[in-house]
Amino acid sequence: MPTDDKDYTQSVDLAYLAIMKGEIEEALELCHSAARQKPLGLEHLYLLGLVSILLKDIGRGIKFFEEGHHRAPNNKEFADALAALTARIGNMSDSMYYAKLSLVTDSDPDLAKFAPSEFEDLELNLEQAGVSTYFVDATIAYHERNYRECVDLCGKELAVHSDNAECLQLMGRAWTQIHEYGEAVDSLSRAAELMPNQSENFLYLGDALMASGRLMEADGVYQDGINKHPEDVELRNRLIDASAFGEDDVRRSGLDQLTPLSEMLIDKTLERPARPLAPVHGDTRFIVGFLLNEAVLHDSLSFVESVFRARDHARTKFIVYQQYSQPYAGTVALRQLVDDWRATYDVDDSTLDLIIRNDRLSVMIDLCGSRPGHRQQVLRRKPAPTTLHWLGFPYAPLSATTDGILADAIVGEALSADGLDVPVVSLGEGMVSFGGGSVELETGEENLKPAAAHGAVTYGAYLDMVRLSGSASLWASVLRAAPEARLLLGANGEVYPGTKASINQLFSDLGVVDRVILPNADDPTTGRTGFLAAIDILLEARHVSNPSLMCDALWMGVPVVAPVGHRPSSQIARSVLNAAGKSEWVGFNDADTVQIAVELGADMTRLETFRRSLRTEIKASSLCNEPEFAERFLKTLEDYVAAHA
Repeated sequence: MPTDDKDYTQSVDLAYLAIMKGEIEEALELCHSAARQKPLGLEHLYLLGLVSILLKDIGRGIKFFEEGHHRAPNNKEFADALAALTARIGNMSDSMYYAKLSLVTDSDPDLAKFAPSEFEDLELNLEQAGVSTYFVDATIAYHERNYRECVDLCGKELAVHSDNAECLQLMGRAWTQIHEYGEAVDSLSRAAELMPNQSENFLYLGDALMASGRLMEADGVYQDGINKHPEDVELRNRLIDASAFGEDDVRRSGLDQLTPLSEMLIDKTLERPARPLAPVHGDTRFIVGFLLNEAVLHDSLSFVESVFRARDHARTKFIVYQQYSQPYAGTVALRQLVDDWRATYDVDDSTLDLIIRNDRLSVMIDLCGSRPGHRQQVLRRKPAPTTLHWLGFPYAPLSATTDGILADAIVGEALSADGLDVPVVSLGEGMVSFGGGSVELETGEENLKPAAAHGAVTYGAYLDMVRLSGSASLWASVLRAAPEARLLLGANGEVYPGTKASINQLFSDLGVVDRVILPNADDPTTGRTGFLAAIDILLEARHVSNPSLMCDALWMGVPVVAPVGHRPSSQIARSVLNAAGKSEWVGFNDADTVQIAVELGADMTRLETFRRSLRTEIKASSLCNEPEFAERFLKTLEDYVAAHA
């Protein structure tokens, strides 16, 4: 090697020494230094391939060795490496090609000193032949909610098998979960190209578009999927779900799916196992089953827990049918409050039908709505004498699966106006009860007194792109009417660069981007506790409110201003504030909402008082009267069952 390459030689030798010591970061730095010294060199490429293998990224390693082979096609070391690695991922045709090629190529002594001896052992390479485990590991990571790890593992799999459509689909779903929607749409669109006839592609692509706030595009994808897969139940449910966030014409198109979906479910037959029902168990308690999916744990956990905790245990037996597979912390508390807990998410329809019948329920409460885990195929066969719908989003039950929908007078009026063919079963005054904030809220961030600290009010809004896209103009109107105010978006996890760019563009178009705050990755305001500590007033969204966050805000002394429209998913905000004794914070149009928010924000002394006194006020309200609501809830069920026996 020429003497003017001695710096390059020193860098690669030191890099190899670092690899042998297991000092990967140092080896990478030295390889990159060598690349700058001699961009067309071979040794640093070979070492980068070895580092990739140590990092368990075979796909990247193959790319480095392929680049080396491209630069030096007659080199034996690159051919040996490619023969070994392509065998390990099950690509035997390529492995045999490179193995044969190595027989007629020349060794380079500068590379040979780095080459692992096993690369030349053809028999050993064939023994290790197999398939990549990246996709399997990615699937496990997704199940465990390690979405970043899932994306990384999918990337490694795609580096090896770029056309793995299932991997692209999983990667897109993981990107959606971590709010990087542009990446999600790209991955899912590519998966759809590779698997054009699979209905799941329409589901997941529509979900990503909806989560990114691109509601009309999501609606179009779901509609396209229904046209291509008219018998697919899930696509129709997704369209119903998504329509709740749209304008009235979009929502009506979603509600129009209820009748054909009910008819489709009735037409489908469900074969039951030949096993007979178990003998009547003789339990005289009023037995209530709850069909519970993951969406309930995110949106309604505190309300469900309140009923479970305050019920009359001597008079009732509660059984939960768990319709989610991933571990969730909220499950622990709920399990302690019920008599039986059945993990039925992976039980087939026929068997679940038999399980429910053997439980001899008095009534089944469907909490799932249209969201995943709904088990409509089972409920349509009426395994319980009566099935009632409660809190299941988007408050649009199917006549094929449901006998009635539980609602208070406020939400019930909105439901009746929708013209659904499922009757409202009145809960009287109050849709839910709230038993207080979680342990996390109580032990979390200290109140930051944002108004006093910044000299002006800090409004807060839940960072959910589909809600944001429909409510940003309203929130911008509040900021324009309160010139010194700020808007903090948070309480929904980390905000990734692509999503930040979309939000900034949205508020830039509205002329208030300089007053909108997005949390950094490690900012406490990405979580609910830190978010509520950092805001003075919570602004609710149009169309679909967030009653769980509203209750937590009130509990932490944060006033809530809610724009209330005519649909049930909006009216529940009015129901909560009415039960809390704060109906004056309800805005029935945009002008009212802006005025309420501005007037509240202008009185800093009052905001400080709310921090100290609002919890005491709502604890004394009907919203927090758990025993009364639990008794009213159960009495409503008992009366309905008796009337329809």
